[in-house]
Amino acid sequence: MAKGNRQPVGLFPRYLCKVGGSLFDWGEFPTQLRQFLDRFDSPVLLLAGGGEPADLVRLWDRLFHLGEQRAHHLAIESMSLTASLLARILPESCVVGAQGQLEAAIRNGQTPILNAANWIDRLEAGATINLPHTWDITSDSIALWLAAEMGIERLILLKSVDYPDQTSLQKASREGLIDTGFPDLFRQIAELGHRTTLHWHNLRRNTGPAIEIG
Repeated sequence: MAKGNRQPVGLFPRYLCKVGGSLFDWGEFPTQLRQFLDRFDSPVLLLAGGGEPADLVRLWDRLFHLGEQRAHHLAIESMSLTASLLARILPESCVVGAQGQLEAAIRNGQTPILNAANWIDRLEAGATINLPHTWDITSDSIALWLAAEMGIERLILLKSVDYPDQTSLQKASREGLIDTGFPDLFRQIAELGHRTTLHWHNLRRNTGPAIEIG
C-alpha cells in the first residue's frame, strides 16, 4: 500500500530531473538537455528551478517584508514561469498540473514538466513529510519532496557545476551547492522508508552518467 499521497510507481516516470535555474542563461542549454534526456529508455519528468524569478522574490521579500510564508508561495509561483519557458524551448514537452495530464503526456510521447504549485497543492495536505515554508527550502528540496511523495525512484539534479568527491550533503549545503534544508529533508525521507535515490549531473559538461550522492 502506498503511503499518504504516494502513487504506484507504474503511474509515474521512474525519473525526476530538476533543472537548475543557473542553466537558463546558457544558449546551449536546450541542445544539451535533449542530449541528456535521449540517454533514458523510459519517460523522464522535469521540474524547472526558480532561477532569476525566484531571486527577484527574495529581493521583494527584503524590500517589502513579505514574510516567509507569502514569499514561499510567490517563489513556488515563479517556478511556473520557468516551467513555461522550458516548455517553449523544448517543443516536445508540456507543462502538467494533474495526474491525468501527466499520463496523457506520456501516452503522447511528450516530456512532462511539473507545474510545481499545482502538485504541491495537490499533495501537501496528505503528505508523509512536512514541506517547510521557509527560505531554507528552495527548488532542490521541493524536487526531493515531490519525488518522495510521488513515489519516483530517482531524483537527478541538473546543475552547472560538478559535485565534489566524498562530499556530504551537509558540506554541500554549507558550500551553497544545495539549499540548507535539503540534508534534513533527505534524512527524513530515508527514515520514513522512501526509496528515492539522489543523483547529480553537471549539464554544462554533460559527459558520463549522473553520479549518485547522499
